[in-house]
Amino acid sequence: MIALGIDDADLRREMARFGVAAEDGREPLKRFYLAIKPKWILQWNAVKAEGGMFRGAHWPWFANQYTRETDGVTVPAWGGVPRVARGFAKSKKWTETQRRGVSTGERMARTSGNVSGKLRPSGQRVTQASIQMRDTGELQKRLLPPRADITQDRLMLGGDAPDHYEHLRETRPVLFWTQEDQADLNKAAREWLDELANRFNR
Repeated sequence: MIALGIDDADLRREMARFGVAAEDGREPLKRFYLAIKPKWILQWNAVKAEGGMFRGAHWPWFANQYTRETDGVTVPAWGGVPRVARGFAKSKKWTETQRRGVSTGERMARTSGNVSGKLRPSGQRVTQASIQMRDTGELQKRLLPPRADITQDRLMLGGDAPDHYEHLRETRPVLFWTQEDQADLNKAAREWLDELANRFNR
């Protein structure tokens, strides 16, 4: 019987490297985050003051400012409704002069134009084109940082949202998982494994 000895040390080393790389989830997770972050920001930017959809979740419109007691008109967050116009202060002595409507000569403050939008923390006024929760950009930076917290088997986004977001989390969620996200993650993993296989086969 003739035995043919094969030195497969190099092959074993390559297979070991391939196995370690294939089990390391950091690279596909990084690629996944870099791919989905711009998509999420694009959808976020599309939700204006009047509300809209973010990744399949409905965000309500900005709360109204107030309802006027004078005429019952409700003023939305972005204003835009005509102000209440006021005229002259009438004389209390019109009965003495028998001339109805005689002015005291003191003009009351006359208002004109439309009610302004609600003042935002940045000092800017809300308009219908205002992006929800994007006044200063702080919230987006915290929830969608430049680089995600990634370990070999974990992807973590955000985690230190400012206090004012707590009461908005239920009505305007940002970090949640969808089937589309899962499909994007699976795609990133498949592409990474394909690259490893091609590299091994060179």
